[in-house]
Amino acid sequence: MISIKKYILLLITVVWISFIFYMSTKPGDESAKTSLKIVDVIVKELRLSEAQADTTHFIVRKAGHFTEYFILSLLITLTYSEFYNKKLNLSFILLVCILAATCDEYLQSFINGRSSQVRDVLIDFSGGLTQLLIFIFMKARSTKIHRRNKYIG
Repeated sequence: MISIKKYILLLITVVWISFIFYMSTKPGDESAKTSLKIVDVIVKELRLSEAQADTTHFIVRKAGHFTEYFILSLLITLTYSEFYNKKLNLSFILLVCILAATCDEYLQSFINGRSSQVRDVLIDFSGGLTQLLIFIFMKARSTKIHRRNKYIG
C-alpha cells in the first residue's frame, strides 16, 4: 500500500529548502528590514539602547538561521523516517543540513548587500544538530515510557 504521507513530507521538505534559498536571494537591505520589524518590537517593549538594539538585531538574524535549519532538520528526520522504517541515518540528515547551509551561503555571496560566512553555516548546522539531539532524546524517552507501561498494565 502506498503511503501518501511520505510524499507530502518530502514535498514540504523541498518547499522548506526552497523557502530558505528564496530568503537568501533577498538583497541585504530588504533582508535587514524583515528582521528589523522583530527588533523594533523588542527594542520598544524592553526600552533598549541603540547599542543593545544592534546586538538584538544580530541575535535575531542568527536566531533566524538557527530556526530555519532546526525546522529543516525536523522535516528531513520525519521524511527519512517515513521512507525508511528503520534506525535514523544521523549522518545523512546532518549531511543534507550542512550541504543546504553551504549552498545557501554560497548563493548569498552573489546577492547585493549579502555575504557568505562560515559562521552562518555553523549556526545553521547547530540548529539542525540541536533538533536531531532533541528528537533522539524524545524518542528514547518515549520508548522507555512505552516499555515501562507495557509491564504495568
